[in-house]
Amino acid sequence: LSGCMEYGRSQGLKTTGHIYETREGCYPELLPYLMRIGHGIQIPLKYPELLPELARNRQCLEVCPTTYIKTGTLKDIKELQGVFDRCFAAGVDIAICTDNAGLHNVRLPFEYENLLTLDIIDFPQLQACQRAAFRHAFAWPHPTPPAEMLTGLLKSEEPAMSYPVQGRLS
Repeated sequence: LSGCMEYGRSQGLKTTGHIYETREGCYPELLPYLMRIGHGIQIPLKYPELLPELARNRQCLEVCPTTYIKTGTLKDIKELQGVFDRCFAAGVDIAICTDNAGLHNVRLPFEYENLLTLDIIDFPQLQACQRAAFRHAFAWPHPTPPAEMLTGLLKSEEPAMSYPVQGRLS
C-alpha cells in the first residue's frame, strides 16, 4: 500500500487514509504518504510523540466527533479535548468533519455546536479548524476560505454612485 501512496504522491495526487482511528488501526509506515489523516485521533491520544513530525509535514487530522461515539471508539466526546489540546500545542492542523452525514444524520453545525457547548474547543479554535479544513481541502484552489474572500471583496468595494443627501450630491 505504501508503494501505491508513494506513486500517487509522485504523480501529484492528493492523498488521505483512515488510520490511527482505533488502537488496532495504527500504521506508522503510511504516515509519510498522507496529506490528510482520516480520523487519526490515536496519534494525539496514544502516540503524541508523532505530532511534531505531522506538524513539520503539514499534515492534517480529520476529526469526526459523532462517529467516535457511534462506533464506540470513544466512550465520551469530552475525550476529544486531549486531541484538540495536543494538536494545537504541536501545531498540527485539524479539520472538523462529519463521517457519513447521511448515515449518522449529523451536519457540521451540529459538530461545531457540540464541541463549543461542551467546552472542548473555543471560538478561535473553531475558526482555526475551519481555516485548516479549507487549507487542506483537495478541491479548494484558493489560499483562504470563502467567507474571508467575500469579506475582503466587500471591504474593498467603493460605492457605485453617490446618493443625494438633503437635496445635494455628496
